[in-house]
Amino acid sequence: MLKETRTELSSLPLEAGLDKSIFLDGSVFQPPDYAPYERIQPLNNDLRNGEKIVAATEILIPHIDEILKQGTNGEVDITLFVSNDVLDVLLDNQPGSIIPHIESGDAVYRGIEVSRYSLFLIDAEILYIGIYSDTNHISTVIRNTNQQAIQWAKKSVSELEEEGTLLTA
Repeated sequence: MLKETRTELSSLPLEAGLDKSIFLDGSVFQPPDYAPYERIQPLNNDLRNGEKIVAATEILIPHIDEILKQGTNGEVDITLFVSNDVLDVLLDNQPGSIIPHIESGDAVYRGIEVSRYSLFLIDAEILYIGIYSDTNHISTVIRNTNQQAIQWAKKSVSELEEEGTLLTA
């Protein structure tokens, strides 16, 4: 797995803070580095079938739209952590997708920092880490259900809750 992700991992800053447990027993998915970007079907399926989704990202990626659509139906409990830049883009370009979540019971946080990766924790059982290329799209996704990786993700989510600003009541 480390060989498959070497290029992406080498571009991560040291402060990225990814725990080595995310690489244990995980699966790697690598979409091509050009448009149109292929969907990572296992991630999309897990997001669609999840009942509780936690997502954190500094970059606006298509998966956030999928998560927001599901949450609008009220079928999924969503916790969303986004950078101020992502929130600004959503508010300016897609207010109908983010404002209902801010006004609902979904937890939406802004002002977070995750360093060049996205975190998706689905039903507290499945972890996806999306690592960005230099062109700011996800070029590698690691899927893991290892309990060490899940515990690391839960700890990371707790830290994001402390760091971010909750926009919902």
